[in-house]
Amino acid sequence: MDSNNHESRRKYPRYSLNKRIRVVNRQTGESLGLIANLSQGGLMLVDSSPLVADGIYQLAVELESGVIGNSEPCVIELGVDCLWNSPAADQKSDAYWSGCEIIDISDEHLSLMDRLIAVVRSSE
Repeated sequence: MDSNNHESRRKYPRYSLNKRIRVVNRQTGESLGLIANLSQGGLMLVDSSPLVADGIYQLAVELESGVIGNSEPCVIELGVDCLWNSPAADQKSDAYWSGCEIIDISDEHLSLMDRLIAVVRSSE
């Protein structure tokens, strides 16, 4: 196995989103960006500033009505560890990617995350 091949080391497949789903810091209310992709084990955010690597965050993933078949807006609350951050590949962009591992999520919110992943997977 090529040790530089991140895909082969992933525990869960990642899915890119074609919807704009905003993520907020639950402690400060500050927007932390949009989800670029997600998996059952984590997510990657894109924003104009990176999260702090090795930082622990309490996030609220804000889902508009209809995204996962929900009749009203809802929120997925989870705790993450930011494992890394990097400038976006597009050198003309002022965006950063931040890769996060989910470290805390309730069964109820895990069920919502699974529904979101199912919707994203079916749209690929």
